[in-house]
Amino acid sequence: PDIPAAAPKIAYVYSYGFRVARDQIAPLQERHADMCIKLGPLTCQLRSLQQNGAEDDYGYGELQLSVAADKAREFGRELVAATEKAGGDQVASSIEGEDLSKQIVDTEARLRSREVLRDRLMEVLRTRKGSVQELVEAERGVAQVNEEIDQARSWLQEMRGRVAYSRITVTYQSQGAGPGGFVEPIRRAVSSIGPVAGNVIGGLFPDSSVVGVTLVAMAAFLAGVIQRPITSFVIVMELTGNRHDILLPLMAGAFVAAAVAKLVWLRPLYDSLAERLQEGEGMALDRARVVSTEGGPADERGRGGGQ
Repeated sequence: PDIPAAAPKIAYVYSYGFRVARDQIAPLQERHADMCIKLGPLTCQLRSLQQNGAEDDYGYGELQLSVAADKAREFGRELVAATEKAGGDQVASSIEGEDLSKQIVDTEARLRSREVLRDRLMEVLRTRKGSVQELVEAERGVAQVNEEIDQARSWLQEMRGRVAYSRITVTYQSQGAGPGGFVEPIRRAVSSIGPVAGNVIGGLFPDSSVVGVTLVAMAAFLAGVIQRPITSFVIVMELTGNRHDILLPLMAGAFVAAAVAKLVWLRPLYDSLAERLQEGEGMALDRARVVSTEGGPADERGRGGGQ
């Protein structure tokens, strides 16, 4: 018999970019937020609202919403219509989807298996069959399995929520900068670093998730600070449930970050802090770095940060 195909569980993210007059950014944001609130909390939820831009300066704003998945596209069109009515223009839009079907199915299967195991352990405790040591181990097993069940239910609820409610990010920028607008090209160049880095990471790890990329960044940051790549990615793995599926990216990120950090500062941060504490100079690192060009003790300390 044919196996019925389940509908894919896709979490959508919508992005809209609008350009309006600087003094219209705040009113338009409030209008968009009111449109969301009017739909009710079961259909639309306000996540964040940010504004910046001083008098006669470049204006920018951001609004983040969660909208019921079956209403998100229509609500996006209403946002565009409201912006055009206020004299603004739509300058960007994108739709991204992440298929969570496999993760949801795997988590549901794990949850069912944990619940079966818990029931078996509870049966052992109810019947009191076995030695005292076996009963104690059963009690410990129940506690651990319950913790795993709670964690799986939390993950499942979070993923189902992402599928049920699409995230909408709306950005606002002024139509023109006032005095001091010469920094606008620099601002745009800096703001493009994030998307470019995201595309590079996505190309290197096409199957990566936001969580996976975040963990790689954690390992890289820690390795750059302490210049101990192996210790860094092992700590991250231990703290995040031994994610062996991203072991290679974790190792690569940690080693690259440690290598780059040594080019900037030859000694690990904690080594420098420990030396200053021993010398009674406190924790501040305001002292200039001194590296001996004759291979003296300072040079040896500078090379003491290797793995």
